[in-house]
Amino acid sequence: HKVGELNERVMNAYYTSSGWRQLPGEVGRNGIDGLFVKYRRDGSIRDVLVSESKYNFSPLGNTQHGRQMSQQWTSRKIDNLYRTTGDPRYLEVRRFVEQGTHRNILWRLMPSADSNSAFIIQRQRIRDDSGILAFDDIRGGHRMLVDRAANQTIDTSSVFGGVDFH
Repeated sequence: HKVGELNERVMNAYYTSSGWRQLPGEVGRNGIDGLFVKYRRDGSIRDVLVSESKYNFSPLGNTQHGRQMSQQWTSRKIDNLYRTTGDPRYLEVRRFVEQGTHRNILWRLMPSADSNSAFIIQRQRIRDDSGILAFDDIRGGHRMLVDRAANQTIDTSSVFGGVDFH
């Protein structure tokens, strides 16, 4: 759980620093790891990004509502968020999911084999072709190295209870 929490924090910081605004995506511990939107000037949502974070080679799970990140699973999670919060933004988000116009990204944090790096972050687009998920590598920066020497200020102690990766 600690690695998952760290991974989600890194993912959230990455997307919010690149112009996305995060919406709560979880009810309890189950839900969408990262749900992000971009707004038009009039306040309506113009773009939706759904992201699931995994560590190393952890697979997307099969649930009673479909495989994680499938359109069926995502719609169910969005519906649950709307029922729980009543927030109309989730209705807007659901329209993007229903139309297949949202971005679906698998975010994977992996230990690096390179001695100069602690982690590799890999991103893949996910397409739902009638319930069968297909993965496309994101070109141009889909592998980002997190360098230990250059990132001495990354504080993992609060996440890992005093354990330091440096």
